[in-house]
Amino acid sequence: MTKTQAFIEGFIGKPIKNEYFNLWDLNDIIRKKQAKLYNENIKFRQKQIEKIAKQKMSNKS
Repeated sequence: MTKTQAFIEGFIGKPIKNEYFNLWDLNDIIRKKQAKLYNENIKFRQKQIEKIAKQKMSNKS
């Protein structure tokens, strides 16, 4: 089975297990990276909001 075939089978919903490509492992890796990026994005946005709030406070003074 090629990687492309395994990828397509994964979309169909069949579990893929072979020595070359394990779609469930790939999905796990992708989910972990997405969660990390999501958390980093939230932290970045919070910092941006804090900066804007500080600027508004200093502009009012």
